[in-house]
Amino acid sequence: MRPRAIFLIGLPGSGKTTWVERYRPAPDQPFAVISTDRLIEREAARLGIAYDEAYRQLPSKKLAAEARRLTRQAVERGWDVVIDRTNLRAPTRATFLRLFPPAYVRAAIVFAVPWAELERRLTARAEAGGHRVGPRALAEMAAIYDPPGEGEFDLVTFHQG
Repeated sequence: MRPRAIFLIGLPGSGKTTWVERYRPAPDQPFAVISTDRLIEREAARLGIAYDEAYRQLPSKKLAAEARRLTRQAVERGWDVVIDRTNLRAPTRATFLRLFPPAYVRAAIVFAVPWAELERRLTARAEAGGHRVGPRALAEMAAIYDPPGEGEFDLVTFHQG
């Protein structure tokens, strides 16, 4: 069975991380989850600060470089890789797609959630002590979304997160 590169594509609150928590590959196929949120959470815990503070302090280029390093490490081991980031922009996805050799199946799961539901989820997450994504930031992210293009992935599915 060919290893898979699975790109989760969606706005914050669309269900990507919940999907990861339920993902079960073949029992004999190890996998890595590459998540910017997890990297920020790890750094926040290391520094003893809140997620939002760590998010503001960490340069996005440093986070992306670490995510690419972890991806390369998983690819060297032949593992399935789940890219749990928003993956909204085609150029950003391309920097990760280049890390996968032709032996990998490149799949995208696009998470589509009604706007009111996204806002509800994000408000609930913030009230529960999770990181905050305000309406303006959400709208800015939605404005830059590039749908998966022709030939970008071997398989594209849509998930009603």
